[in-house]
Amino acid sequence: MRNFTEENKLHSETLGFDLSTLEQGSDNWHRSRAGVITASKAYILLMKDQVAPFPDDVEIKVISRGVNEVTFNGEVFTGTKVACVDFVRNKLPTIKSETKLTYMDELIASIATGLIPEEIKAKPLQWGKDNEEAARDAYSARTFETIEEYGFIYRDGSMRCGASPDGIIKGKSKGLELKAPYNSGVFIAFAARGVIKPSEIIQCQYSMWVTGYDSWGFAKFDPRNVNCKKLHVVEIMRDEVMIKQLEDGAKKFIAEMDEALSNLGMSFGMQWE
Repeated sequence: MRNFTEENKLHSETLGFDLSTLEQGSDNWHRSRAGVITASKAYILLMKDQVAPFPDDVEIKVISRGVNEVTFNGEVFTGTKVACVDFVRNKLPTIKSETKLTYMDELIASIATGLIPEEIKAKPLQWGKDNEEAARDAYSARTFETIEEYGFIYRDGSMRCGASPDGIIKGKSKGLELKAPYNSGVFIAFAARGVIKPSEIIQCQYSMWVTGYDSWGFAKFDPRNVNCKKLHVVEIMRDEVMIKQLEDGAKKFIAEMDEALSNLGMSFGMQWE
């Protein structure tokens, strides 16, 4: 298994502070994440670009029954009307997801300023933070697993992708994601019917990609429960198909982000200089 402590020492030289003692939520923790793709946003990597609509100024000519012809960018294509439409649309630049572009711009802004957007102090977010330690204790008591904490883990020396696991299970190739939902109904849906958001599954798979681990403990905790259990735990196994999709998505995202950085006369890493 990877030695995160030794890796963190090397990353600390780039960051200018000790990553091995990093506390989640601290100023340096936020700084370590500036410009870095993180697990909570990993679902954005799997968002597909949309095919552009057919241009209004392009004409499809009818040659004979079932046979059509279209000319676009100097190329002539003959086929059914549907095939002609697809031919043209596939020649056009794709339309990128607004969510993906917004996230990319936020990361680029972090590199430009050395800062990250201010965290919204919403009640649900604060509730999760206030109950994180109790959730961790409840998980250890339930599973008898020893949890080690790491503030932030980079996937590799490029420091482009990283994750902040709620714990690493000692002696196992396994990490941990803990959630304390503000809405008790979210806990009930998970505990009673196994409802997990797709973004939560992606977050765990991304964390496995970052760490190289084989499984991820996923738990939700609600200390308000008096008539049913307060903690529900499942184990999510590594999905190589999704891991490959995340890897490909990250490569594409980083390439597009680097192009935008170059247009601005910047490069990744300047946020830590």
